[in-house]
Amino acid sequence: MLRIRAVQLNALEGDLRKRELARYARARFPEPLKDWEPPRVSALCEDVLRMATRLEIAEDNDFATILDLIVMYGKDFPDAEWAKDVFLMAEWSGAEKIQVLRLRAQLQIPSV
Repeated sequence: MLRIRAVQLNALEGDLRKRELARYARARFPEPLKDWEPPRVSALCEDVLRMATRLEIAEDNDFATILDLIVMYGKDFPDAEWAKDVFLMAEWSGAEKIQVLRLRAQLQIPSV
């Protein structure tokens, strides 16, 4: 009988999640990512998943928000004035942090 271990299942799930994020990234940011080779997009997705783990994020749309913020503001966006205090809120869940970051990111977009 074939058995799949939890560690193997987790690795498969992580790989699938990374592939979905890569597809999302290319669809969401076609122009900024047009010259990126697959390994670079994959590395971006790994950065997103690492940050999500640190923030205790579990929802796919929250992963997408982190990816959006990294592409728009850079990997160091957690250090930006508008974001850094959110990461210090230990009593907030990852989902609560993402919700606040979404609202604050909208305030960063200049009105036209």
